[in-house]
Amino acid sequence: MDEITLAVNGTLMRGLSLNKNLLDQNEEFVPESKTSSEYRMWSIQDEYPAMLRDEKEGKKIDVELWKLSSDSLLPILLSD
Repeated sequence: MDEITLAVNGTLMRGLSLNKNLLDQNEEFVPESKTSSEYRMWSIQDEYPAMLRDEKEGKKIDVELWKLSSDSLLPILLSD
């Protein structure tokens, strides 16, 4: 796998604190999108957002799609 499309929400999104991790790796922003209507948001200490599948109470969540090389995935996710 040479290239993947990563959906991000929260601090990796454009203009937020960890977006520099994507920009530093010269990754390509594709489009904004939405998930299916089966997810809900939660966070740890209002700092680390995450999505949970919730088929009963879920809704569509805004995400950004980024094209990146498989080699840069771990550096992006592990940088602070």
